[in-house]
Amino acid sequence: MIGYILTGLLNQSVGAWLVILSLAIFLAVGLIILFFPQIKLLFRTIKAKIAIAKAKKRSKTQAPSDEETNSNADEGLSFGTMNNPESLPAPSKEPAPAPKAEPAPEIVLTRRSLYASQPVAPSHPIPHEVTKAPSPVGNLQTSGLQPALFPGDEVNDVVPETPAPVQEAPVEEPTAPAPTPEQNLFAPANPFEDKPEVVEAPLTPDESEVETPAAPVEPLPEDVAPTPIVPEPAPVVKPVRVAKPTPAPVPTPEPEPEPEAPTEEPEEAAGASNGVSQPKAVPLPSYRFPPLTLLKVYPPDESAAQNEADTAERTEVINTTFANLHVGARVVSHTIGPSVTRYDVQTDPSVSVTTIGKYVQDISVRLGGVSTRFEEMVRGKSTSGLEIANHATTIVSFKEMISALPKGDKNNLVIPFGKSISGDYVYADLSDFPHMLVAGTTGSGKSIFMHGVIMSLIMRNRPEDLRIVVVDPKRVEMAKYKDLPHLLCPIVSDGGAAKVCLDKLIEEMERRYLLFEMAGVSNIRQFNKEYAPAAGVQTLPFIVVFVDEYADLSDQCKDIAGSVVRIAQKARAAGIHLVIATQRPSVQVITGVIKANLGVRVALSVASPTDSVTILNQGGAEQLAGHGDMLIECPLISRVGLTRVQGCLVDNQEIKDVCTYIKKEHATVYDPRFLDLVDHSKDVAPAADVSAPSAAEIRNASAEEKYNYIKETIMGREYTSISQIQREFGVGFPRAGKIFAQLQKEGIVATQTESASSSKGCRVLVHSDPNAQQNPGSTEQTDVRPNLPGDGQ
Repeated sequence: MIGYILTGLLNQSVGAWLVILSLAIFLAVGLIILFFPQIKLLFRTIKAKIAIAKAKKRSKTQAPSDEETNSNADEGLSFGTMNNPESLPAPSKEPAPAPKAEPAPEIVLTRRSLYASQPVAPSHPIPHEVTKAPSPVGNLQTSGLQPALFPGDEVNDVVPETPAPVQEAPVEEPTAPAPTPEQNLFAPANPFEDKPEVVEAPLTPDESEVETPAAPVEPLPEDVAPTPIVPEPAPVVKPVRVAKPTPAPVPTPEPEPEPEAPTEEPEEAAGASNGVSQPKAVPLPSYRFPPLTLLKVYPPDESAAQNEADTAERTEVINTTFANLHVGARVVSHTIGPSVTRYDVQTDPSVSVTTIGKYVQDISVRLGGVSTRFEEMVRGKSTSGLEIANHATTIVSFKEMISALPKGDKNNLVIPFGKSISGDYVYADLSDFPHMLVAGTTGSGKSIFMHGVIMSLIMRNRPEDLRIVVVDPKRVEMAKYKDLPHLLCPIVSDGGAAKVCLDKLIEEMERRYLLFEMAGVSNIRQFNKEYAPAAGVQTLPFIVVFVDEYADLSDQCKDIAGSVVRIAQKARAAGIHLVIATQRPSVQVITGVIKANLGVRVALSVASPTDSVTILNQGGAEQLAGHGDMLIECPLISRVGLTRVQGCLVDNQEIKDVCTYIKKEHATVYDPRFLDLVDHSKDVAPAADVSAPSAAEIRNASAEEKYNYIKETIMGREYTSISQIQREFGVGFPRAGKIFAQLQKEGIVATQTESASSSKGCRVLVHSDPNAQQNPGSTEQTDVRPNLPGDGQ
C-alpha cells in the first residue's frame, strides 16, 4: 500500500507536488494554531519544574548555620581528628575558653614550613566586627599536622598557635585576617554562588615576597648609657668668584643716508583689481563758478499788446471758417506763448476731432498763409489745439532759463530746453535720458540750442566733475570753446580723429565698468558718492560728447556709426553721454539702430515731412516757425505726444565772457590718453598696394612680368580662384586658368578647395609676408612650402 502511494506520488507532475506541499504546510500551521493554548501551558509547566529543581539544589549546597559551626568548634574538630576518631576528646559541658591573641614569637621557618604557613588572603571583604569561634589549632598541633590551605576556595584562615621559641633570628610572620562566622572550612564550594570580589591589600615598603633571616642583635649592658647621635655639620661651601667677562666694544653705527624725496607721481588706488586702478584723491584747487552777471539781460518785450490784438482777430477768422465749412467746432480760448499761440478748439458731441485735421490748410489760407499745426489732444485739457506762430517772437534769455534750473549736486546734469506755450520752463536731467539727437535745417536754431546745453553744463560744474568732447567738422561753430578747462581733449574736426576719440571713450567706458565691479557699485553716482570718499580715490568725471554735424562726420568716416552705437548702448551707467546734431536727418545718416539708442529727440524746423518722420516718427516739424521753435520727444517731459518749446537765446558774447572767466579760474589740463588721436592703422599700407602697377602697365607687361605680379599679389591673400584672377587682373579665362594651374604646380595654391560648395576658392599655402597680411582675421596659415622641382633638394 505504501509503495503504491509512493509510486503514485513519484508519477505526479511538479504542479501536483507543489499543491501537496502547500496543503501540508497549511495543515501544520492549522494544528499549531489549534493546540497553541495547550502547548503554551505545557512549556510553562516545564519551566516551573526546572526552577523548583534549581532552588532545591541551591538550598542543599548552602553553608551550615551558626549553631552547627559553633558546636563543631566546641568539639575540637579538625582535619587531624576527623581522620583519627579515637583521638577525639570526650565532650565537655563547659564552654571552651576564648583564645588569647598573643604576638607570634620570632622563629625562623624553613622553605617548606614557610610555604606551609603562608597565609591566604581572604577572597571577600573583611567586616569591621568579627565573632571568632574557638580555634581547633591546639588539636591540630598535637597531631603534628598543619592546617590545609585551599587556594581558590572560600575557607576560614586560622591563626596558628604560638610554638616554642627557637634561638634563631626572628622573623615577623604576617597574621591572617579573622574569618567571618558564615564561613566553613569543610563546607564544599558552591559553584553557583556569587563570589565576592577579591581585594588585595597593598604591600608596605618593608614587606617583600621572600623574607631573608635577619642577623641576631646582641643585648647591651644595662649600665651603658646610650650614646646620642649627633649629626655632623654640613660642610660650608665657599662661593667661587668668577671674573666678569669684559664686553666687546660696540661699533659706532654709521649714519644712515637720508631718504630721497619721492617724486610726485599720481598714486594708484590701493586694492585695485581687474587690472584697473584709480588715482588717489588730491585736494581740489579753489574754484568759483561763473556768475550770472556775465549773461545778457534783454529789455522787456513790447510785442505783448500786438500779440493780443492779433489773437482776437485770428480767433474770429477761425470760427468763421468752421461755420462756412459746416464744421461743428469753435475756438473757446487761447494761450499766447513766446513764439506760438495755441487756440483751444471745442468740437460738438457729434463731431470727431480727427475731422478737424483736414481743414487745417483751409484755416492757414484764411489767415494769410501762416504756418498752422493741429494737435488733436492738448495735455490737461478737454479740447484740441491749433498752434499758430506769432507775428513777433518773445526772446527767452539764457539767464532766466539757467536761473530756473534746480540747484544741487544731484542736478548738475540738468539741461534747459526752453519755455513752453503755457510759459513753463522745460528742462530734463541728461543722466536720465541719457543721449539726445538734435535735427534742424540751417537757420532753425540748432547750433544755438547746442550752445545753450554746453553753457548750462560748464557754468554749473567744476572741470574735475565734468569733461566735454567737442566734434566740429565745420571748424568754426565750436571754436569759441577752444582751450576750455572742461575739455577732455582739443576740439576734434577730423573724421578719423573723431573715430579714434570715440574708440578711446569706449576703452574708458570698459575701464569704468571694471572699477564699478571692483567697488561693488552699479553707476558713476554711486561710485563718486559711496566708494570714492571711503577708499580715498578720485571721483570720476561725467563725459558729454557734442557732435555738431554728424552727417558730415559720417561722410568723412564711414565706420564711425559702430562706435556711436556702442557708446549709446552701454555708456549711460559709466557717465558718458552723447548729444548728436545734424541738419540732414536722412535714414542713411540716422539709422534705425542709432535712433533707437538716442532716447530724446529734438526736432527744429526741417525741410520736409519725411525728415520729421525720420526724427519724430511723425510729421509736424516741417510746420515749425524756426528760430528756436522746436518739438521735443522726451518721456521725462511728456509720456504722451510731443512738447512744443521755444529755445533760449545764447549770445556769442555771453559764450566768450563765460569761457574767459573759467580759463582764469582753472588751468586747462587735457587727458594725456586723448592727445594722440591719429589713426595709426592707416600709416602703413599693404606692400601689394604700394607697388601696385596701373591697369595699363599690366596690359603692356610681358607674360613673365604679369605672372610675377599676380603671384606676389596672390601670396598676400588667404584664398584665390580662377575667376578672381580673371576679374581683378583683366585677363581672359584661359589665361587665368593657366596662371592658376602654374600657382598650384609651384605649391603656392592648394590643389583642392576646402569643400565642394566653397565660394572662397583654394587656400594660399605660401605667403610673401606672413606678418603683414591683407586679411588678418582669417584662418591659420602655413609657411611650409612643398618640395618643388628645381629647389635642389
